[in-house]
Amino acid sequence: MKIKRVIFICNYAANYGGNFLASLKNLAVYLKKKKINVKYIFPMGTTTKEWNIELNQDQVHYMNMDKRSLRNYLKKELVKGDIVHTHFLSHRQLLGIKEAVNSKKEVKVICQEHMDLDPRHNKIFELLKRISFRIIFKKFTFIGVSSSVYQRLKAIYGSKNTYLVENAISYKRLDKKSINLFKDKKKHLIIMGTDYERKGVDIAIKAIQKENEIKSNIELDVVSNFVNDTKEKIISQFGENVLSFVNVMPTDNNVQDFYKNALAFLSPSRHEAFGYANVEAAYCGAQVIASNVPGQNTLKKIPYIIWIQPENGSSLIVAIKSVLSKSQIQLEKEAQANKEYIMKHYSLNSWTKKIYKVYLKASLL
Repeated sequence: MKIKRVIFICNYAANYGGNFLASLKNLAVYLKKKKINVKYIFPMGTTTKEWNIELNQDQVHYMNMDKRSLRNYLKKELVKGDIVHTHFLSHRQLLGIKEAVNSKKEVKVICQEHMDLDPRHNKIFELLKRISFRIIFKKFTFIGVSSSVYQRLKAIYGSKNTYLVENAISYKRLDKKSINLFKDKKKHLIIMGTDYERKGVDIAIKAIQKENEIKSNIELDVVSNFVNDTKEKIISQFGENVLSFVNVMPTDNNVQDFYKNALAFLSPSRHEAFGYANVEAAYCGAQVIASNVPGQNTLKKIPYIIWIQPENGSSLIVAIKSVLSKSQIQLEKEAQANKEYIMKHYSLNSWTKKIYKVYLKASLL
């Protein structure tokens, strides 16, 4: 099959474009050089999002993302030579795409999976529930964004049509001049808090709360899309007194402002698919403390990430104390080593070429 167009179907509604949209834009530019057209499809509710990624609006379509809407739209839209590249879609949504593709010749579907199974759920039940999808989606191609996600996809769909392409980050976005958001002399620790429990915000607060010496010298800055909701969760769980060392801040497109002016980024997550923020923070020079969980631990090759035991506040405190004890010379040495490694292994151009190779292989099936 000759590839004529790629349609990105993205059930993506974050408040920031981030590495995801930067990656798609880079891929689109690459495809255009090869005379392959692109089209973006986003949820209806994202028309007013300020993603700060210049997408050609002539190529963007907004629609309802339910199964029926996807099926009906794609039945009319798809033509010979199209590749449908999906992101963040449920299996029910994929069924709508399958129903549309069934009546088309020389149309391929590539599903990029960005999330792993939640280990708190019954894995056996989840796998049994999804194993039938190997038959239903046998003509689809799947991409995992980390070794953990890839292994899970391979177990469900088989190895023939499953590929590993780790995520990339946009250096250009992170290289922008930063503004110091912190006006005090405290050491600042950053943690993502929109997905409060999964990111382990409660683990971090509970651990630091017990350490008087640490909490008197640091501020834990919880970055969230929903500041009021996150703040209410924290107060409900720990009381208002924790606000003496905890500050909830809104998410910003200029994430480098957080990373470049913080001592460390904390990721005591309960589960992850990859861990974009760890790579971003390490690139920007912050120390990174991360839980050794599947998906996130695919980043172990980055030389100076500090790994801690999952669900273990004591392990987190030991790591924080280690960071606080490092000299400025040591911090700068580690920051430089991390940046050099990340630039070599997580570039948008490298990611783009790997995705294009998957396109070529899928087009031959």
